[in-house]
Amino acid sequence: MGVNLIPAYKLLAFVISSFYAGVAGGLMAHHSRHPVPDAFTLLVAIDYLAMIIIGGLGSILGSIFGAVFMDPLPES
Repeated sequence: MGVNLIPAYKLLAFVISSFYAGVAGGLMAHHSRHPVPDAFTLLVAIDYLAMIIIGGLGSILGSIFGAVFMDPLPES
């Protein structure tokens, strides 16, 4: 976006996001008790992208609202 960031901040953001992804994966594996790669299909990825786009690409709160809106849709 035109702002020259310090490489240390880029690395810090990557480390923090990797930590959160690792914790989420560990919790998911503990919850399912039998993690398999087949649990992550293309449709799941499309659902996640739709949640983010519907909620708004510019805000975290909008993405949460998008997830709350999209979560009950497949059940109906």
